[in-house]
Amino acid sequence: MKAIAEDIIVHVYPENQKTDTELAEAVANALEWHSAVATEKIKIKVEDGFVTLSGEVDWSYERTMAVHAIENLAGVRMVVNTITIKARPITEDIIKKIGSAFQRHASIDSEKVKVSVSGIKSLYQEQSAPGVKEKMRKMLPGLPPE
Repeated sequence: MKAIAEDIIVHVYPENQKTDTELAEAVANALEWHSAVATEKIKIKVEDGFVTLSGEVDWSYERTMAVHAIENLAGVRMVVNTITIKARPITEDIIKKIGSAFQRHASIDSEKVKVSVSGIKSLYQEQSAPGVKEKMRKMLPGLPPE
């Protein structure tokens, strides 16, 4: 059996070397100037040229673009991306929750209400039931205003 060991050391020219503080500032600026990155949702940690990004974003492209925005900055030795993507509710789960909420409240005739969910969560009624949408908004936080 043969083994190969490569000890490659890359030296940075002193004029290109940055302190972690300078590098953190450069990373923050690069992220701030990138339009596809939600900077308020991303935390930056720099240690010896290794940049760690963390936080939670809404979309996968935001996570990817954050890395692309900083990976070629002078002084960045490596980017560790621990940014997570916010979980999205599944349509069937939303419909079940709304249906269950209707059945728990005697003041709502659940058989007269048809629930459907599209790209934006919406409530549709077959028959007019006074105050149904307002009650649903109280029971299920996160529903958008009309």
